Amino acid sequence: MSLSGYALHDEGRKHEVSLGRFGSLQPGQQLAIVTGDTAAAAEGRVVWKRQNVWNNDGDITNLIAPDGSFTVTGC
Repeated sequence: MSLSGYALHDEGRKHEVSLGRFGSLQPGQQLAIVTGDTAAAAEGRVVWKRQNVWNNDGDITNLIAPDGSFTVTGC
């Protein structure tokens, strides 16, 4: 599945990223998107930015699909 057209942002849209830059996912594959000055890329894990985005208990993630539908998840 191509991630093109999908976007992810935190609560209040302080930080937003287009997921297309991370490519595609195979069936059953998972992708962890990490942030922070010590974040490290690995298999199934990509670094979004070197700034803390997911840094508080109760942070909210918004995943926006190409059709405009969205999913909200706590981090």
